[in-house]
Amino acid sequence: MTVSLDRRKLLRVVKELPESCSLEDAVYRIHLWAAIEEAETDVAAGRVQPQDAVEQRLRSKWQRQRR
Repeated sequence: MTVSLDRRKLLRVVKELPESCSLEDAVYRIHLWAAIEEAETDVAAGRVQPQDAVEQRLRSKWQRQRR
C-alpha cells in the first residue's frame, strides 16, 4: 500500500531535522514517517491482527519449515 503524501506533514518532518544531517538520515526519517502513516491508516481501516494470532501463525509456519 502506498501512503498519500501530505505536503504539510512532510515539510514538518523536514523542518524537524537537525540543522546538519546526512541525506541518509533525512531519507530514513521520511521513510519512518511514511511507515507510521501507513500503519495508522491500516489501524483506522481495521486492517490489524492480534499479536497472539500472528505469533501462532508464524510458529506454525516455522514448524512446517523444520520438517
